[in-house]
Amino acid sequence: RYIIEHPIISIDERRAMSLELAEIPDARDAFQFAYEELLEDSYRCPCCGWTMVHGKYGYICHSSHCTDIIPSLTDEMKVGAGEGIYRLKKGIMRYFAAPGKLELDIVAYCEKRKVRWVLWPQMDRYDVEIQFSDGEVWDIDAKAYRNPIALRTKILKDGGFPEGDYAKGYYVIPDEYTKNQSNYTSIVNRALANQENVTCVT
Repeated sequence: RYIIEHPIISIDERRAMSLELAEIPDARDAFQFAYEELLEDSYRCPCCGWTMVHGKYGYICHSSHCTDIIPSLTDEMKVGAGEGIYRLKKGIMRYFAAPGKLELDIVAYCEKRKVRWVLWPQMDRYDVEIQFSDGEVWDIDAKAYRNPIALRTKILKDGGFPEGDYAKGYYVIPDEYTKNQSNYTSIVNRALANQENVTCVT
């Protein structure tokens, strides 16, 4: 959760977290591996909080979505190299932290509606499990695949939604992914024909 919420950290924050994890060497090593020192001047991305750097055709981030909707960059967003700043490695940001933001949004939604939730239950077999007052359980797997065919292929490769004692299972994608692909969920749902209680939704 720390990594999801902190795509950029200072060297002091890195030291403090490393000390906090000192007695859990595997966790400490994983935390330190996730970050790299920022070696070029950049801007803090207003969309995802990561770093926007100047590329061949303008500013780039870990996702083209950020540059597609980028507002004006201001001096307040500047992050300087050589100032003891660390950022998540691109792969960690793209495949771990970005989907993680969606997972935390789902948790916030549950909290607002006073629905019981568990984050990353059963050693992350699902992303979020929610339980209603009548005992009914829903399991949710948040996905940050912009291409619905890529997500459908991944689901088929994995053998569908994980088995479990739940009434309903959901693959959840961000609303924005369907703006230019209105048939996104229907494409994915074709891979779920054998799991009647599982569906892909925004």
